[in-house]
Amino acid sequence: MAPEILVTYRPRGYQLEMLDASMKQNIIVAMDTGSGKTHIAVLRIKAELEICASHKLIWFLTPTMALCFQQHEVLKTHIPNVQIRMLTGLDNVDRWTDQSAWDKALQNIRIVVSTHAVLSDALNHGFVRMSQLALMVFDEAHHCMRRHPANKIMQLHYHPLRESHGTYAVPSILGLTASPIVRSNKEELQAIETNLNAVCRTPRVNRTELLECVHRPHLKRLSYSPTELDDKTPNSRLLLPLRRCILEYDIQDDPYIELMRQDPDKLAEAHEFVVSGKTFCKEQLVKFLERSVHMYEELGGWATDFFIKASIEHFRNSIENDKDLTGINRQERVHLLDLLMSMSVPEAKPESFHISPKLATLFEYLEQMDQPEFSGIIFAQRRAVVGVLARLISLHPTTKGRFQSAPYVGWSSSQNGDCLGDLVSKDMQRDTLSEFRAGRKNLIVATDVLEEGLDISSCSLVICFDKPANLKSFVQRRGRARRQVSTYTIMASTEDDKINVTKWQELENVMVETYLDDRRRQTEMESLESYDETVERRLFIPSTSACLSADESMQHLYHFCSVLPHSNISDNRPIFTFEEDNTGLIRATVILPSSVHPAVRRAQGENWWHTEHAATKEASFLAYEALWKYGLVNDNLLPPTQKTQLEMSNAMNAPTQSNSVWISGQYDPYVPLARAWTSSGRYYQTKITFSINGVVDENLTTSMVLPMLVTMPAPITLYWSLERQLLVQFSPPKLLTSVTQEHISKMQQITAMLLKAPSARGAHLKKEDYVVPFVPCIAPEQFTDWLNEHEGTDFVLESFERDPDAAPLGFIRDTSIYAEARMFMRWVVDTSATKKNVSIECQSLPQRRNLLNPATMYHESKMGGLPAFAPKIQIFPATGCTVSKVPAQTGIMGRFFSAILDRFEATLVAQELASTILKGVGFNDISHVLTAITMPIAQARTDYQLYEFFGDSVLKYTVACQLFYANPTWQEARLSMERDKVISNSNLTRSALLVGLDAYILADRFTPTNWTAPSIEDKVSREIPKRQLANKVIADVVEALIGAAYMDGGMTKAQTCLYRFMPEADILQDGLPSHANGPSKERRSTSVDLPSSLGVLLGYTFNDPSLMTEALTHASGSHDGSQSYNRLEYLGDAVLDIIVVTTMASLPKKIAQGQMTLLKHALTNGNLLAFLCMSLYIEEEPESSSGSGLYPASNHSHPSKPKRIHLYDFLRYNGDITDKSRTASITRYNNHREETTTALQTSPKYPWLLLAQIHADKFFCDIIESTIGAIFVDSRGDMEACTSFAERIGVLPILRRFIEDDVDVQHPRNKAQGLIKEERMVEFKITGALNNYTCTARYGAKQGPLEDMTVVRGVAFREEAEIRAAYAAIPVLVDREERNAEKDRLTQIERVVHRQEQNKLKKRRKREAKLQAKQDENDMKDGKDGKGDLMDLQ
Repeated sequence: MAPEILVTYRPRGYQLEMLDASMKQNIIVAMDTGSGKTHIAVLRIKAELEICASHKLIWFLTPTMALCFQQHEVLKTHIPNVQIRMLTGLDNVDRWTDQSAWDKALQNIRIVVSTHAVLSDALNHGFVRMSQLALMVFDEAHHCMRRHPANKIMQLHYHPLRESHGTYAVPSILGLTASPIVRSNKEELQAIETNLNAVCRTPRVNRTELLECVHRPHLKRLSYSPTELDDKTPNSRLLLPLRRCILEYDIQDDPYIELMRQDPDKLAEAHEFVVSGKTFCKEQLVKFLERSVHMYEELGGWATDFFIKASIEHFRNSIENDKDLTGINRQERVHLLDLLMSMSVPEAKPESFHISPKLATLFEYLEQMDQPEFSGIIFAQRRAVVGVLARLISLHPTTKGRFQSAPYVGWSSSQNGDCLGDLVSKDMQRDTLSEFRAGRKNLIVATDVLEEGLDISSCSLVICFDKPANLKSFVQRRGRARRQVSTYTIMASTEDDKINVTKWQELENVMVETYLDDRRRQTEMESLESYDETVERRLFIPSTSACLSADESMQHLYHFCSVLPHSNISDNRPIFTFEEDNTGLIRATVILPSSVHPAVRRAQGENWWHTEHAATKEASFLAYEALWKYGLVNDNLLPPTQKTQLEMSNAMNAPTQSNSVWISGQYDPYVPLARAWTSSGRYYQTKITFSINGVVDENLTTSMVLPMLVTMPAPITLYWSLERQLLVQFSPPKLLTSVTQEHISKMQQITAMLLKAPSARGAHLKKEDYVVPFVPCIAPEQFTDWLNEHEGTDFVLESFERDPDAAPLGFIRDTSIYAEARMFMRWVVDTSATKKNVSIECQSLPQRRNLLNPATMYHESKMGGLPAFAPKIQIFPATGCTVSKVPAQTGIMGRFFSAILDRFEATLVAQELASTILKGVGFNDISHVLTAITMPIAQARTDYQLYEFFGDSVLKYTVACQLFYANPTWQEARLSMERDKVISNSNLTRSALLVGLDAYILADRFTPTNWTAPSIEDKVSREIPKRQLANKVIADVVEALIGAAYMDGGMTKAQTCLYRFMPEADILQDGLPSHANGPSKERRSTSVDLPSSLGVLLGYTFNDPSLMTEALTHASGSHDGSQSYNRLEYLGDAVLDIIVVTTMASLPKKIAQGQMTLLKHALTNGNLLAFLCMSLYIEEEPESSSGSGLYPASNHSHPSKPKRIHLYDFLRYNGDITDKSRTASITRYNNHREETTTALQTSPKYPWLLLAQIHADKFFCDIIESTIGAIFVDSRGDMEACTSFAERIGVLPILRRFIEDDVDVQHPRNKAQGLIKEERMVEFKITGALNNYTCTARYGAKQGPLEDMTVVRGVAFREEAEIRAAYAAIPVLVDREERNAEKDRLTQIERVVHRQEQNKLKKRRKREAKLQAKQDENDMKDGKDGKGDLMDLQ
């Protein structure tokens, strides 16, 4: 249906007739293409908007995205004052998996335009409800049949709601179509009317007007002779070579076959593919040949050669440009391209321009077209033919220059993943329709995508290059030729007698007569769809209005299984089995993957059916219904991937979707202090002492006075020099009595004097109203006397004259040059002159001001490097120098105030946080809180990194337990997914922002050079600006606070702190629930007795043996319907992490955070746990019995020897693949066991390579973790029991040995990468397959090309190859980095020398300029030539 509407369009009579009919009942408007059906829809929508409630939606439905765009523009043009929203796949609506996303998208929207599939999916999942809709407009309404999404909307949602709540509960229906029936069956009309609950109508009163506006084209049949393909000498250079290429294809060389043969477990499967020949490469070649043959038959040899050559070139470009194409996908495509490029092609013949008889007939026909304003469409069935035919028309001498042709195949991509033969891209046809409308193109070659709907200009000619498939295509294509004089041509072979245009026309007339009959009643209609056994099943969820039918259940079930955890040795697809009764009827049973809870893993059909298809649908429906009842799919009937109960409810509104967020400015603790100075009448004095090597320096003792009681900082270390550090300690505050305003004023003056004393050029403070005044440790009454004694300066020379042997006590300043404060060293007296010249030798104060950071004592602030430059020692004439009355020993404290107040401020921030947000945690040591909120960028002595490490483990452990116990039916994949979402940076950031933590994060670096003492006036009036922090930083602070609570009071306090940020994480607050009522109640339907040897092996006796049975059940196992170990493995992973972390925290040896991270990774590494699993065994005397029937017994050839019973002997599994993998892993373990054991016990390095060579299957590691999980559940969270097992298997002894001996546990890859500087990089590229991996270490600048450095070939496993390459690369990298470092050093020296030379040159020029200026001045005075004098001066 193609609208031709202008904004000023005046409705015709027949359009108003249809509007009036649609207001009375649901109708399907049946009118020819170009008659203005869209305008009827516009009129109907306007009328509905006037009468429906404002919260109701009008939904305009189209079958294609292209139609969505077109109709959206029409509606926006004609209904501009209403908000209209278009929803397509481009909006990623398939990812809108929560109600809030849909609510936001539809907010204030009145009209929605979408495809049928979008609305059908939204209704199915309850995101949109049928009751929300006032009107549904079905464009191309003839699609509402069978299983089309348009019909699903009606059958699953409209009709059930209408039957249950009546006609007024459902929206009105308006259908639009040019051909109500699709196939050549007039009875389909009744089915469409029944489906849409509407009557098909066409204008009656104004039918004459309609016929005048619609121009029917002249029908013409164009016959051609079929092409005969000569297999020996076709008129194509490339077709026979392509056929020969396929016939000679050796499937043994197929990349997929080679890949499968590298895995011993897949040899049988590889043989099946060899026999069937159904590999990707072979199937692509066969399809390509079929298309090429079809191209030859349709268009001829020249077109075929063009098609083959262009397809290969397009294929080559796609491989080169697709950066995401990796692995087997790239290997297969490269192999395919190599085959095609290597075809033996004969030389081209100059006269070779062969075309088929069919194409020749078309060209002859087109040659007769001589209309001045010609426009036409050629419909072809295949996309490939469309592209090539359009190209031929533009090149063939008959048509070249006469027609401006272009292809159009729509926006969909080629189907079935085919990579050869699709030559028409979206970009090629982006402007095709607009250019056709504008007249720049006059001939479009198109697929059936142009049959219906799209708004294109009226054509004078429509040609069906392939005959129409049905009546619908016949009518729709004919509607494109609607000029007053136009032709509708159908091409048909002379051998084709099936095409009968007259029959189609007669059927169309009957159809029109049928829907002109107004006396028909809906009660007389019957559905005439083709026979299909109907499964009447429907699941409706009232809370969301989501529903599921049996027809859709299988698709949903496969989707549910697809999101379950994948394994190389288990299949996630549902398995269907069938049984027959004695009458031949069929019933189906579906079995879901073993990771699904046993209670809902199996579903059996309730009825018997004639077909397997119907039985499958019923079983799928019952399985999915059971999943919903068990909570494994949500009320939107989707596998839950949304927020858990632990995530914040207002997540949609929190501004944490980007990597950073604007947060509150830092809490300023000086503000309440500043306000207290104006309101408080009580003042407290805190004594501050400075100790050097444990001895208090009384000259430095001072105090600070505050108007309120506050927490004082912990002792502070000030790094004055490498030889001298000062320990600053604070005494408990004491209440001062009888403090007057005059005393407070004197305090401010004393503070100003102390701040000015050591500063250069004196203090630059505007006012003296300090929030924290510093005063001597004297009574307030003595402040005035102290000021009088120490205020002002004396001249140094006068001091010398009074007593030449006395050293000035205050700071020395040379007022003639600088006002810098210096320390007196000695007098320098020149007695050789007639008059005594007195000078003074002084030492400058250290330039560095940051006394909190010891790194500043070193050159370039590099700890352990060269010492920083010593303070300058200079001699000045005593004349003009002054000495302060404040002794330097006292005045130097002015240098310390900034550092003291920085720590004082940070302590107050930490105290405020601990007493407000974290009040319930009860921190004993506030320094833990201070460390946790201090970012590394602040460059304080401590930051949150170590605590964040502990907090991360506590958080992961606690959330894992919470989810495990609260959701007993969730499989491991969902548990892991939900855990990761809960502990994600974005979720932790939201939690922090909700409680207001952001105001207490210390991010500002201490910069004493820009520091000013906090002022009362400034603090009272200052507004704190917002700041921007990364989500990760805020999340790290949350984890660090949890870690700080752990350090302050253990696991209980840590979880109390976590509970403050996540109140829902409360399962551990009152102790773990009894497992009898917990996660696996339904699982224990079968009682299993554990062998006594297993209890001895574990060192633990289970209260509930079925837990250990579950811990030993592999995903491939199906013994007695018990659940696989995946859930327990998930829990055990978190428990093992916390065991390792708590052990490290309890050891006396202090470990850096970075080393702790490396140790935890090394100790919980899957390869190590697998090795320890295989190493865990007991020996017992052989018995005559073969052991438990549920557990396999070990096979031993010598009956008299004690047999070893390993933990993995009890693994419950099925399948040869698992058994072969198990056997191969054990063989490799035995080959490397002794060497690996020795390395773990004595080597200074972690055995990364040996463990990689063992390459144990993952299930060995899983057994350890699932066993820990089982012990944890069985003991109700007894960490001692779990720790005992970790001790038994060797994890903790290895950990203690590694820490005690400082074992190097860093992975060689990371070590290699850590050797290089930031501007360079090393990467490890791995290629090959099993038993033949190659790893290349590549090195170079980040911005430049990388060169191969070391290569390791012929290695069995990927990880082993990478480790070997890293070990080989390390010494090479050390050498290259040393050489590069030397080059960098020389380059730096050259730069320094160059800079020094430049500075010297500038100074010389400046000096010469001064001399020249002085000489010029003298010349002006003396009137002499100054050249000679200038030489003398120089």
